[in-house]
Amino acid sequence: MMHFSIARQDTTHSFNAKTLTRVAVLRNKVTAVCLLALSCPLLATAQVYKCEDANGKPVFSDRPCGADAETVDVKVRSSGISVGPSGDFSRVREDMQRREIERKIARLDQDIEDLEDERDRRLDAIAKKREQANNNLAGATWEQSLATEMASVSQDYNARITAKRSEINRLRDRADR
Repeated sequence: MMHFSIARQDTTHSFNAKTLTRVAVLRNKVTAVCLLALSCPLLATAQVYKCEDANGKPVFSDRPCGADAETVDVKVRSSGISVGPSGDFSRVREDMQRREIERKIARLDQDIEDLEDERDRRLDAIAKKREQANNNLAGATWEQSLATEMASVSQDYNARITAKRSEINRLRDRADR
């Protein structure tokens, strides 16, 4: 049988391998029980027993570990953070929805500006074509078709801009609720 000696400044202890293995296993169990007791509120309210091993060191267990076992109350301090469904996230959800609405409104405002710029460029291009129309019947017919095209472009872009503005108003009403 193997023997180990542990020397300290004031004393020397002799243990065999079997005893050291038992102590290591017991320490692991004690550590596991303590971690479970501290990490789970339901288990923390369970009874924990304190005993002394052969060397007088305290040992903790979920079952009485000897005749001299005494019950220990384990108190777990709450971190104040709720991770369960009981947390009130309604305010967080409302803030997220409000920010999402603000982003959508900003995106729609930018869309409106882009549509207005695009409409104005197209109308300017058509107006330049109108300046090139001749003062004859063919020129008058072409000028009339360009005027119709300008009206159509204006109507198309104005309808798209109006739809975007309606969406903005709808989002603002939703944000005000």
